[in-house]
Amino acid sequence: MRSVTVVSADREVEDRLLELFHDQLAIRRVWSEEWHDPGIAVREICAANPSVVVLAGLTEDDATVLAAAIDRRDPGIGVLVMVDERSQDGVVNLLRAGARDVLPITAPGEELQSAVDDVLALVAERQRSLRERGNGPPRRVIVVVGPKGGTGKTTVSTNLATGAAKRYPGNVLLIDLDTQFGDVPSALGLQPEHSIADAVSVGLNERTALKVFLSVHDSGLMVLPSPDSLADAADLRDDDIKRTVAAFIEEFPMVVIDTAAGIDEPTLVAMEFATDVIFVSTPDVPAIRAVKKQIEALNQIGMGAPRRHLVINRADARVGLSSEEIQETIGLNADFLIPGSRQFPITTNEGIPLIISDRRDKAQRSLGEMVDFFAPEAQKSNGKGLLGLLRR
Repeated sequence: MRSVTVVSADREVEDRLLELFHDQLAIRRVWSEEWHDPGIAVREICAANPSVVVLAGLTEDDATVLAAAIDRRDPGIGVLVMVDERSQDGVVNLLRAGARDVLPITAPGEELQSAVDDVLALVAERQRSLRERGNGPPRRVIVVVGPKGGTGKTTVSTNLATGAAKRYPGNVLLIDLDTQFGDVPSALGLQPEHSIADAVSVGLNERTALKVFLSVHDSGLMVLPSPDSLADAADLRDDDIKRTVAAFIEEFPMVVIDTAAGIDEPTLVAMEFATDVIFVSTPDVPAIRAVKKQIEALNQIGMGAPRRHLVINRADARVGLSSEEIQETIGLNADFLIPGSRQFPITTNEGIPLIISDRRDKAQRSLGEMVDFFAPEAQKSNGKGLLGLLRR
């Protein structure tokens, strides 16, 4: 589902868009009175990789600064500005800064809907063009969650991330946000020297120094491990985690975040940045009910915007429940069915994710389909563009 981020001090425009687009778009509102630095504001505004950003109720000067900063950060995002009063010079400056349209804040519903549709169409075309020219993965922040331990959440995270990194080395980051008991390094055979506890100590002005705290996997995957001790985990504040995650999202086009079982504060922080959320379940009744409760809880606290995906691990287990019954109970279609495999615990103990191991297994195909979905291979030019035609 495409998403729109509304930057506004109140909910009026957000509510209007929700009424106009219902379930067609994921609508998210962000605002902070502490945005004194445009760079910090843009990182938080764009962290969930929206298709469109609506700047509503800002002054023309502030909207111009933000529109230009968003366009510089990611030209694939469309900016729509809604202002209280429009001046001719102000509109011209906003369009020059990168805004796609400027509307009065009181624009009727039909005009607002038409403007958003037009910007979305432009964004789709621009993003397609950028993908064809670029060599990196699509910008995504994928949060992998599961309400119960033992469902294979970390297995999904590590296999997805390493599979994507094999295609785009150095462009994929895996963050272990199970701050107390994270075992991503073990699953990848890494012995990290640093963790997120070290990274949070670096100021935002030293963002380039953050990468020294990452571990590098043989696949080309970059990894930010969880703290090595419970004492270090206890010292982490939610605001520090939020700033650090936002800074890393700015540096990497594709970020996969593994979380603790259940819904803790670091998981909620990660959800604020998510473009996609993967719910991992096994086909047993307790796990299925737990996922359903987790989704209901997220809906109640307003965490409903990101695209949602259901992964059923050990999907071929004969437990008397069909995938259709599971999907109906949870309320999500199962995007990926991963069959059970004896190789999973073996490869985990070896520290080599199954998707990149030499072992051949039926689960590898399902894992490969997941990688294809989230990190499709870049299309290669066929030489039939304008230059190709001129060479004939």
